[in-house]
Amino acid sequence: MTSFGWKRKIGEKVSRSVSTVFQPDETDEDNFDDEVDWLTLAPKRSLILEDAVIKSARLKEEGTTLCEAERYWEAIKIWSEAIQLTPYDARLHEMKAQVLLILHEVFPAVQFAEKATRLQPNWWLAFQTLGRALLGLGEVHLAVRAFSKAVHLNPCVQELWEDDLKWACTLLEQKKHITTELEKNTNTNSNVREILSEEEEDDDDDDDDDDDNNTIKDINDINSKPIKSVQISAMSLAEVKKLKNSSSDSSTTTTTTTTTTTTTTTKKTIITLPSNYVMMR
Repeated sequence: MTSFGWKRKIGEKVSRSVSTVFQPDETDEDNFDDEVDWLTLAPKRSLILEDAVIKSARLKEEGTTLCEAERYWEAIKIWSEAIQLTPYDARLHEMKAQVLLILHEVFPAVQFAEKATRLQPNWWLAFQTLGRALLGLGEVHLAVRAFSKAVHLNPCVQELWEDDLKWACTLLEQKKHITTELEKNTNTNSNVREILSEEEEDDDDDDDDDDDNNTIKDINDINSKPIKSVQISAMSLAEVKKLKNSSSDSSTTTTTTTTTTTTTTTKKTIITLPSNYVMMR
């Protein structure tokens, strides 16, 4: 016979505080609903990228329509927004470079054309736009290099050969010819300037020599003036002495002549006395 007994219930001696830990919490369910479902992030992200690409394409078309209507600055503004959405689109950079060339904004056109060639280095149209922008900037040698790359990438385009590469080569030859002529002219001008400067220096030296000679003559004149006065004074003294001597001689001669005349007169008087004149003592 089987013995009869009461079956013990499972969990009868388990405390309520311990069992509540393993029970689901309503607050946890609420927090779980608020959390982000990580599985849904990947499709959402792909949708965002698709929207950006679609918007960029729409802005590109709007820019082309504005450019056809010759509203160039508005087209540039719209293409700038498209570039912010898709910064790696080489066609946007190339179109913006073309419009900047039309507006004669050469330096930013070169920058955007270079960016297009870096983003898509096997696209011949980007190198063509870069070459034209470099021609506008005056870099003829770099423009010839860019056109050569474009011809190498697409040699079937006749426009690249005739309108771009050939024209750039003729401009390069003209530039070389002009630079050689300018160098010759600068050399001749420098030689003429050297000759003129040497002549001016010689003239200055001659003028300085003349000035020095004139100053020396003036100094000699100044120094010779008192010497001449001394000589004149000395000569005047000698002449005075001569005059004195001559006067003394003349006085002696006059005295002698007077004495002789007196003696002769006395003789004559003596001779002319009468015979009966008796001389008195």
